[in-house]
Amino acid sequence: MQPLSSSPFVIKHQVSAKVQRNYHITLGENYHHYSVPSDLIGKQVSVIYDTDNVEIYYKHTRIAIHRRAYKKHDYTTNTDHMPPDHLHYREQQGHSAHYFLDQASIIGPSTYHYIDRVLKARAITEQTYNACKGILRLNKQYGSIRLEAACKRALIGNVFNYRTLQNILINRLEQLDQLESYYQNDLFKLPEHTNLRGPDAYQ
Repeated sequence: MQPLSSSPFVIKHQVSAKVQRNYHITLGENYHHYSVPSDLIGKQVSVIYDTDNVEIYYKHTRIAIHRRAYKKHDYTTNTDHMPPDHLHYREQQGHSAHYFLDQASIIGPSTYHYIDRVLKARAITEQTYNACKGILRLNKQYGSIRLEAACKRALIGNVFNYRTLQNILINRLEQLDQLESYYQNDLFKLPEHTNLRGPDAYQ
């Protein structure tokens, strides 16, 4: 009998994935994104992964290998995979940081500042475009007044992404600010009445 291997047995998994417009694939177990060469945008690739590594193949040729990462909705990017100045990516997306800021400014100042924070949240600005598009879609779903109020509330924190605003709007948390303002400014004001004596009456 052959001696048992001293190395632990590693279980590998294989899935198929489509290369997104931002030249990344998404590993569904924790929704982490891994880059591939940008000329494969739109192609179907094979992903083989274990607890330590993620290998990506196209037509049986390995095109990328990354250390496995477990941070949800984050990116692992090899700079060699980036198109020059991201021109290819921008052509695919049809958007830019300037576009998103212009759209946000139409909604209101808080939305503008929140989108600006989202754009600056990653070293690679293009990786925030999906979040920016999602935020602008919230305007159609909830209206500009609620989105502007939600952005104003979210700016108090230090996490700037689509999910934060979505959570605020779903749970109507932006309305808490309006209620607090009401209680502070209106609820505890005494009504004007001719029978109420002011401080001069006691002098």
